[in-house]
This record gives sequence, structure tokens and C-alpha cells, in this order.
Amino acid sequence: MQPAEAGTDSSIGLIDRTIAGGFRFMRFPRSLERRFEADTGPARSRELIVRSLLGLALFNVFLLSDWALMPDTFGSAMLMRLGIVTPLALMLLVITALNPPPVFREGVQAAIVVMASMIPPVLILTSERPWREAGHHGILLVVMFATMIQRIRFWYVLVAVIAIEGIYIATLANLPGIAAPPALSYNMVFAGGVIFSLVASYNLEHEQRLAYLLGLRDRITNSELETISRSDPLTGLGNRRSLDEAFEALRGEPEVAVLLLDIDHFKIYNDSQGHQAGDACLKQIADIISAELHDGTDAAFRFGGEEFLVLMRRENLANALLVAERIRAAIEKARIPHRAIPMGVVTASLGAASSFGNPQTEPEDLVAAADAALYAAKRDGRNRVWPRLRQGDRPRRSLQPRYSARSASGA
Repeated sequence: MQPAEAGTDSSIGLIDRTIAGGFRFMRFPRSLERRFEADTGPARSRELIVRSLLGLALFNVFLLSDWALMPDTFGSAMLMRLGIVTPLALMLLVITALNPPPVFREGVQAAIVVMASMIPPVLILTSERPWREAGHHGILLVVMFATMIQRIRFWYVLVAVIAIEGIYIATLANLPGIAAPPALSYNMVFAGGVIFSLVASYNLEHEQRLAYLLGLRDRITNSELETISRSDPLTGLGNRRSLDEAFEALRGEPEVAVLLLDIDHFKIYNDSQGHQAGDACLKQIADIISAELHDGTDAAFRFGGEEFLVLMRRENLANALLVAERIRAAIEKARIPHRAIPMGVVTASLGAASSFGNPQTEPEDLVAAADAALYAAKRDGRNRVWPRLRQGDRPRRSLQPRYSARSASGA
């Protein structure tokens, strides 16, 4: 399972509470915000780069407008657009490609649009041409680009747009020859455009965040359902479906060992102590088995009523028999009461089989061999492992007690 999909009931509850709360301030609880950035940050950086390149191209196309309206400041326009803003923006985009923290990523974009919005005022206030006044209309395009195309995160773009609004007001206030009525009209239109753009920016980010939360909730739910579909509900071990998948994944492995475990006299245990006690016994046996397995190479499954199967990768028969003996001894040592038999405690019999020397062995044949060994252990008196470990057999590596989380996904 990928990290972005790992989840628990508590994380689903947090998502539901966040959705219900509306996250009006465009901020999730800390753990969700970190996850949001981890999941969306790289794609966000790539989107910003593509949109910024488009914006830079259009930004420099406006040199045509500068030349038509204010030819006396065209040299300054070329210097500022091509010599200052464009190289600086490209340098910052290179850093954005490294997926920096959101404060840098969004802050840089906000700074670039503020810087771009300063060029028309500088040209307007330094030009002597009569049509210079028309140049201020382009500033609103910068606001629209930042809020609806670039979609800079709301709080960052809010600061940027407030700064641009101040620049616009100051530009008209210092522009010689402009009468008060048109200046008022220009300011009102610009302020209206700013407000509409900010509302759009807020709604766009809110919808994006809501879509992320709904998608994350679906992924977590589906992941949990997938886990449940591969797990035995009583013991938490893998079920027959996950066992089939594990066998398929190990097909062709040079060494695979199977242990088949059956709880001795379990029907009598159920009849004498009740089904609730029987369920508790099965859970305890599952825990004991899991505690003896190697995480990543061994996996345990509930094979049938009181039967369990252990699938071991890269193990020869000698290794498997030693692990089986450890499991058997651990079950006996647990001293689960069994009042209906003379021994007084629950025990288990185990059969082992290995594909060593024959990697093409079919799973059914391997299980059948382990099953035959299990019944040989039963016939030999129960509470034992079969076949017996011969004197000359040695494991190929250390088999100290090992611990593993319950597996429902295979070896």
C-alpha cells in the first residue's frame, strides 16, 4: 500500500470533520495539510512551471503594445521585460522544478506577478506620449492571470493583489493630466475586477481542496476494503484469496516452504468451552504464529476452520521444520486451557513441505505434501512436527525468534 493511501478510521474521521467544517481559511489540520502537500506538491510545481512559461510569453508579447502606445520608453520596456523580469522568473522556475516548500513555491509566484504589474506604471509615468494612459488596462490582466490561470494559493495571491491594487491607485494618482471622474471610474472598475478575481481564486482553491479530500477518503476506504477482502475477519491473517495471490507471486521461486498447522482436538474444545472461547483460542494461536514469522518473507493465512498455513520464501525444509517446532512449542507454552483432554492445554500439530530442488512444484502439490505431513504428525500422536528434523539437517542461516505483523497480502 502506498503511503498516500494508507489510512485508518481516525484519518477518515478527520477528513469528514474537515469537510464538515468547511476549511474556510484554506487550511487543513496539520497532518492533512502535510499529506495534501506531499500528494499534490510535485504536480503543482509542474503546473506552475507550464503556466508561468505561457504567462511569460504573453507578458513579452505586450512589447507590441508598449511600442504602439509609448515608443519613447520602448527601450526601457525591453530592458525591464526581457532583461530583468524574464531572466529572474526563469531562474525562479528552475528552483520551482525542485519541488520547494509551498511557502517558497507560492511566494515566488506572488512576487513575480507583483514585479510584472510594476512595469506598465513605470512606463506610463515616464512616457510623454498622449496615449500612455491606455497602458494601465494591462495591469488587470496580471491580476486575472495570477488568480484564475496561475491559481496561486489564495492567501499568497491575496497579498499580491492587494499590493497590485495599491500600485494601480498610486499610478493613477500620479498620472498627469487625468481628470478625477475617469480616474474614479478606472479605480472602481479595477477594484471590481480585483474582487471578482479574488472570489474566483477562493472558490477554485476551495473546490480543489474539497476534491482532494473526497478523493483521499475514497482511496482510504477502497484500500481498507481491499485489505478486508484479503483478510480473515476473526484472526486478521490472510484468507484463501490472499493465499492464492501469494502463491501466484512466488511462482518459479527456487525455494518455497509451506507449514500446515491444525489445532489438536479443537472440535472437542469448541463443544466443551463454547464458540466464544473457540474464537478467542483461534485469535491467540494466530498471534503466536505471527510472532514467529519473518516480516517480508513469511506470511500466515487462515486455511480453514482450525487450520493455518504459513508460506515461507527462500527457506529449505530444515529451516521450515525449525520454525514449525518453534511455533508448536510456543503454542504449548502459552498454556491455553483445554479441560476436555488429559494434557489440559491446547496443542497443535504441524506438517512441512518444501519445493527445494523443484522450483516448478505447483502450489496444490506443495500444500498436499504439507497436508500429508500434518496427518502423519496426527497419527504419530499429535503435538508434534512432521517430518522429523534429521540429525544431519542444518538450516542455512540463523533462525532466531522473529516478529512480523499479521500479513494479509502474501509473502
